[in-house]
Amino acid sequence: MFEAVLGVSALVTPAILIAWWLAGYLAGRLVFWGRLRLGVGVLLAVLGLAALLTAAELFLVARLWSYGWLFVKDRMILGTPPLLLPAAAALFLSVPRLWRLARGAVVEAKVPVDAAGRSEASHPLLVVPVQATAVAAALFFYVTWFPQASLRPAWPLPCGGCSPSLPLPCGSDSGDASG
Repeated sequence: MFEAVLGVSALVTPAILIAWWLAGYLAGRLVFWGRLRLGVGVLLAVLGLAALLTAAELFLVARLWSYGWLFVKDRMILGTPPLLLPAAAALFLSVPRLWRLARGAVVEAKVPVDAAGRSEASHPLLVVPVQATAVAAALFFYVTWFPQASLRPAWPLPCGGCSPSLPLPCGSDSGDASG
């Protein structure tokens, strides 16, 4: 069962990256869509998919945690908090603005979007949380696919300690604590 959970998690992580990056791109280009209502609908669908994939990954991380802290420490320390904070901001700040845009958008395709609609579609509280979550998804992807590189320092520790990658015990050559 462990292999299945780890395999599904390895497949969901790139999907999260693709979904959040697509949502970030669409949020940044929302002003330039010809039909604002269609653009908002597509962006809301991609945001829903990204949120669903993020929730699935959280479930998979919880399942991996049941096998021990060793299997999730890199994701829980470096990956999950930077992913969840902007994702929550995107869902609580961007989605209500998108709903307001969808309700107030012009229905006809030939009518150009007015200045107020363009300003609302490019508002920083709509665009920045989605794009920040896309960057966090890239960090989560890196931490998930390259876990050993993320938590092991490549330099000796200060105060006389040794690097965790060195096989010698800290302090002495014989491993004897009495000196």
